[in-house]
Amino acid sequence: MVNLSLFDSEVWCKVRTKVGEEIFSDNGFYGNKSPWILQAQTKANGHFRLGNLENSKGVKLKELRKEEGLPSIKLYIQIKYRDLGGKFWKKSPVQRYYYDFESDNFWLDV
Repeated sequence: MVNLSLFDSEVWCKVRTKVGEEIFSDNGFYGNKSPWILQAQTKANGHFRLGNLENSKGVKLKELRKEEGLPSIKLYIQIKYRDLGGKFWKKSPVQRYYYDFESDNFWLDV
């Protein structure tokens, strides 16, 4: 994430995937649960583990993958942000990615 503005930003992030009819999402920071303050003119890297995404029944993606042998998933990431202390939120377009478990490759799904 890069903040090219002159203002600190408050950022919320949501990571999810859908396998069949089940939605798997992060239950922590990447589940839209807490903000991240991104300082002005800075770049920050984050990380999450795909296997830890879980559905509403508490089943983790790594468990489902092991049981069903999932070869790949489509992953969706969206952030919302505003100037720190601002009133108006902006949302990024949903970014779609494709992840192949077999080759451990991750790329944009366009």
